[in-house]
Amino acid sequence: MGICDGRVVIITGAARGLGREYALGFAAEGAHVVLNDLGGAADRKAAEALAEEIKGSGGKAVTNHDDIADWDGAGRLIRAGLDAFGALHAVVNNAGILRIFPFEEEPLENWDRTIQVHLRCDHQAADGDFRVRNAQVLMARTIAMPQDPTSR
Repeated sequence: MGICDGRVVIITGAARGLGREYALGFAAEGAHVVLNDLGGAADRKAAEALAEEIKGSGGKAVTNHDDIADWDGAGRLIRAGLDAFGALHAVVNNAGILRIFPFEEEPLENWDRTIQVHLRCDHQAADGDFRVRNAQVLMARTIAMPQDPTSR
């Protein structure tokens, strides 16, 4: 028995890194996990492999590849958890993107997308279906740095 038995947890950015570790940890504690990762084909395959790994260990997992920075995509992510497991108890907003540019050289499109992924999805998670269902929201953000901080 784990501390999360029967709980349903959505984890964004779940294919790799900390998102993967969050998913494994919650699953090990008995949670049913919804693994969300929008990334390219490699990230989608990694998310699918993680779901199979969790299921192979006796856990329950499904994948979702909707864009959480989009209202409709966030709604489909919520619906995926509800359809698969019938409930929603928590979301770990781990998804993030990193683009290395000096601030003054950052293309506006990059800046807008970063804000959408890092902030807008957090607002969406704290609003709408998450709030109505009284789910807990964990905002997880990390900052990655290249080994040579002067490189671009």
